[in-house]
Amino acid sequence: MDAKTGKGFSLFIGLNSVDPMHYGGWNGNLRCCENDVDVINKMTKLYDYENIETLKTHKATRNNVQASFKKAAEILQPGDTLFLYYSGHGGYLLDEDLNDEQDNQDETWCLFDGQLIDDEIYSNWTAFKKGVKIIMISDSCHSGTISKSFSPCNADQSKNMPFDVSDYVYEKHKDFYKNLLRSKKGRQSQEETIEATILLISACQDNQQAIAGFYNSLFTNKLLKIWNQGKFVGDYRKYHGAIVSQMPPTQTPNYVVIGAANKEFEKQKPFVIT
Repeated sequence: MDAKTGKGFSLFIGLNSVDPMHYGGWNGNLRCCENDVDVINKMTKLYDYENIETLKTHKATRNNVQASFKKAAEILQPGDTLFLYYSGHGGYLLDEDLNDEQDNQDETWCLFDGQLIDDEIYSNWTAFKKGVKIIMISDSCHSGTISKSFSPCNADQSKNMPFDVSDYVYEKHKDFYKNLLRSKKGRQSQEETIEATILLISACQDNQQAIAGFYNSLFTNKLLKIWNQGKFVGDYRKYHGAIVSQMPPTQTPNYVVIGAANKEFEKQKPFVIT
């Protein structure tokens, strides 16, 4: 293995439930998300990642997650790598203000006390220094354009916030979420100021749902299987393709790179710190 030129840090977020007080009585119970965090944490330790924060269920609040993003941006230096992993429900909000979504919906992470909007997540990237590499793994539903039917699984096995709950949450907290959206710039203008490189591999497309499981989520299970205790040979694109080949047609993992171009980063062996 080549000598490391940077350090590796990790940030883990996993929720087995959410606060019914915010979500209209829905608790979003899942069995596997905290387990997902544990097995991925174990994987990153093999590469000597230093954990910044591990936020599970009740600790995975909007404030704690945003504070962890800020802490990571302060710690990481040029050449360092951040491994960011999320396992939990995904939701959506109407994109009424920015108009930067083709499907007119903003995708969200369902944190314990409220949703974190994708525009909020992306706004954090501007704080990271030039040359920082971010591996972002999101095992959640990103139900942007709802153009396909549910996957053939029980409701408690899907990592999608039910549509009626999503609509209720938005109506109940409309002013809160609309103010958040107004405070963020559109993604196109944000990306012009992002000097880090963010490589996202997500569990599915915006119009699909991610399937949970009894012990681990389907996507995380396949991610680990293909990784094969570090024996996988290939770069991130090949890794993504191998995962896709193991997934059902109703759940197609996505691959997106934003921020500063870094072809060498994409060509690395997955998760290795260089």
